[in-house]
This record gives sequence, C-alpha cells and structure tokens, in this order.
Amino acid sequence: MAEAQDVRIDATGTVHPLGRRASQELRARAGEWRLLPSPSGILLAVRVGERPPRLAGEVRVPGALCDVVSVIAQGAYTGELTVFEEEVDRTLYFDHGNVVAASSSALGERLGEILYRFGAITRQQLDEVVTAAERTGRRVGEAAIELEFVESEELFRMMGRQVEEIFYAAVHLSQATFFFFDGLDEAKMARRHHLSTGQLLMEAARRVDELRFFREKVPNDTWVPTLLAPPSGCRPTPELVEVLGQCDGRRSVAEIGRRIGQLEFEVTRSVFQLAAAGLVSVAPPRP
Repeated sequence: MAEAQDVRIDATGTVHPLGRRASQELRARAGEWRLLPSPSGILLAVRVGERPPRLAGEVRVPGALCDVVSVIAQGAYTGELTVFEEEVDRTLYFDHGNVVAASSSALGERLGEILYRFGAITRQQLDEVVTAAERTGRRVGEAAIELEFVESEELFRMMGRQVEEIFYAAVHLSQATFFFFDGLDEAKMARRHHLSTGQLLMEAARRVDELRFFREKVPNDTWVPTLLAPPSGCRPTPELVEVLGQCDGRRSVAEIGRRIGQLEFEVTRSVFQLAAAGLVSVAPPRP
C-alpha cells in the first residue's frame, strides 16, 4: 500500500501541500526556515532562530520509544521529550536523566480525570472543580484544594501518578513521532517530581508483558467480577483482599479502582489473580 502524500516539491523547489491537512499545517508554520543536512529521502527544517532537537524520529513498532528514553536516561540528558500521536501530544521532562514532570493533551490523562479515576474525588466534584478553575483562572489542582476536596499532600501524590500514567502511555505507543530538546522551561511544569527513569521503564515493560495474559480473562475495565464460593483451603493473599471485598457482581473493574484508589492495570491484575484462583468469575457488563 502506498503511503499518504502530504506535500510535493516541484523542479523549481517550490513546496505544494497536498490535501487540507497539509495545507493547514504549512499555513500554521509560515515564516523562514533553515534546511538541515539530511539524506535524500528525508527533509529536516528548523525555523530560523529556533533550536534544533538533539533527538528526533518516528516510532513504528511498540516499545521503540523505550530505547529513546533509555538513551536519555543513560546520557543523563536534561530536556523535554515531546511525542506526537495523531491528535494527542505528550511531553516528558527530564533532569539529568530522571523524569521530573509530564504533560498530556489526552482527556483521560488530565489531572482532574486522574483524581476521579483514583477515587480521590467524585464525578460531581470533578465538574465543580473544572467550573471553579475556569471561573477563577486557577489550575485544577488549586481549585480542588480550595474547594477542600483533596489535601495538598494527596494532590501531590496524585500528580506523581499522573506523571507515571503519561509516561506509560507515551512509551507504549506503536506509531508516533518524537523530538527531544535540550533545556527545561520551568514555567511548563506545575510541580517537580523525581522519578527514576530506569524503574519506570521496567514497570512499563512488565505492564506490556502481563497485560497480554490479563486480557484473556478481563478484556477491558468495563467487565464485572462476581464472588464465587471459595475452593476448599483457598485464601487470597493480603494484597488481594481489598479488591475481593469490592467484587459484588455490580461494580466494574473501573469502578472498583475508583473505590480503592487504583488504576485499571492494578485492578485488572488483581481480578485476574482472583479469577485464576477460582474466587471470582468475570462477565461483560449488562446492557
């Protein structure tokens, strides 16, 4: 299958956009550009006065971005890694190779949604927080504290989990483009964290490997676990007791996660282990 064409360069060197999307992209980048030396099959350009990226490329296989992040960690780079996936862009901020912040345009990865998914606030409270933030011009986290829905310590912990979830979503992409720029803009970071990139990469790899097996019994977070009569002598481990207590045949994996403050992967793993032990059955949601 031929790849989609976005621009055409004629014999005079004039660039012609092909299609509406390409035309919109080029119009948004009107100005003077500097062509960088590159192979005949690749065209690189940087706006005059702007810094070129230290690293740039395209991801076409799952996990390929892990290699890029490994280079950043091993080289102890300080800068911003921006990853573009169709309509979503994510940025990971590194300080001497460690992850210190992250941002995302994905709706499910915004701080308010993270607070809701972890059960820190209800959906009604989230709506109030968003309304207050829009009215006052404050950040969502500041509005949540002002409304006394969360404490500052809990908010900081949730912001750390948000950074982790954005990191996992970025490195798991199978198709994306990425750019790493040296230097940090402190104004872009709401709060600084200090997360080991090596540990995050290990957890990301573990999630990919384990999720393949989990999906055999728990296809997605809308499925509902139901208690079964426990087999003789079978007792759940302490870390599974909390999840088991929430399996009432009505709550989905996502709802259980909100009640106990865990995300989909963590609850899915627990439900999978409970199902394998014969303590619960898992069924699709009722219509």
